Amino acid sequence: KGGAIGLQMFYRKVQGTVRNTTIVGNVAGVAGQKSLGGAVYTECDTQKGFAMINCILVDNTTVNSDSDAVLRLGDYAGGVDYCLFDRDSDKIGANSKVGDPKFRNPARNDWRLRRASPLVDAGRDVDFTDPATDLLGNPRRVQGVLDIGCYENPCGGMTIYVR
Repeated sequence: KGGAIGLQMFYRKVQGTVRNTTIVGNVAGVAGQKSLGGAVYTECDTQKGFAMINCILVDNTTVNSDSDAVLRLGDYAGGVDYCLFDRDSDKIGANSKVGDPKFRNPARNDWRLRRASPLVDAGRDVDFTDPATDLLGNPRRVQGVLDIGCYENPCGGMTIYVR
């Protein structure tokens, strides 16, 4: 359970937020066993302490499962928003999106966003940004709005017209 992130929260108060993260190409499970959560799985989150904001979850799968869900949150489906899922059946969060993130070059594991990505300038603008830079050292805030995922597009979503 949980190809990238798996949490069992029995009898514990666990608080945690996964933010500005790209989760791609994970597989949960082993042959002969039912599995859930190709990307993320939390179990017994009765305290509703787990959250995901500004994350991309695509191309994650499960082995031997009757469910194609990428994200299974056990007892809790709240606290997940401003994320992108590749399948409509996996979408959680009123402000989340479904579709192609428009990565620059996924064949070469380049998970940066193209300027035409629907995730540029689409993140939840939170009061804190820690760390202040993305994985390549680019500022997390370009034009004042966060991108969804672990890389910030240094050009932002602006359009430049040249005459």
